[in-house]
Amino acid sequence: MVQKLKLEKDTIISVKNVNLAFGEVKALCNISLDVFEGEFLGICGPNGSGKSTLLKTMVGLLKPDNGEIEFIKRDHKKFQVAYVQQMREFDRNFPALVKDVVMMGRASHAGLFRRYGPKDHEIVDQVMKLVGVDHLKDKPQGQLSGGQFQKVAIARAMAQEPDVIILDEATSALDYRASAQFMNLLRKLNQEKNITIIAVHHDLSMLKEYATRIICMDRTVEWTGAPEDAKLDETLLRLFFYNSPH
Repeated sequence: MVQKLKLEKDTIISVKNVNLAFGEVKALCNISLDVFEGEFLGICGPNGSGKSTLLKTMVGLLKPDNGEIEFIKRDHKKFQVAYVQQMREFDRNFPALVKDVVMMGRASHAGLFRRYGPKDHEIVDQVMKLVGVDHLKDKPQGQLSGGQFQKVAIARAMAQEPDVIILDEATSALDYRASAQFMNLLRKLNQEKNITIIAVHHDLSMLKEYATRIICMDRTVEWTGAPEDAKLDETLLRLFFYNSPH
């Protein structure tokens, strides 16, 4: 069993009073939270609770109506955030080999004309080996299984040399065994590489197993704390079974 709640480190992402509505539908209501360096943060909540909307707002795909999201840089380095979204059926006819797909993660480092140098190839080879897809490097992406493709997506994210990896239901298309393997990989990256992980996951038991902290939300942050805290189950029971409209 992984040690659960780590000592809080420096805040690297600060979300303050974020609101977002789609017409008359309020998706995010006064969201405030801090993400700490090196933690594995799990996010859960019922369908329609704003989990995916929150992640998309954090990575800039959606703009909040008000409030702010701050990425706090350390050591004057460029802050890198990798986003892995929910896997849907990928284009099996797209003519790309696995190494080409992973190399896309180096685009932000390669400059305007995306000329990849020896360092880019070295990093891509390293992350493919770390993630366990190096044996697939010359295989067309269209021949991959769902589990293999998700590992390739993580390798592509790792090629960015990220400080944070944000995942939105990244194991939803996988069976339990493949999902557990994927979560083990994330824990390895979190513990060995000190990469901060933020993951929305549909399987609450897995979040309890792998996350060092959990946030329960229903358009706002309802509760946050350690996975072993008894208040987590109380909150989940209320949100999933007995919650009344706001």
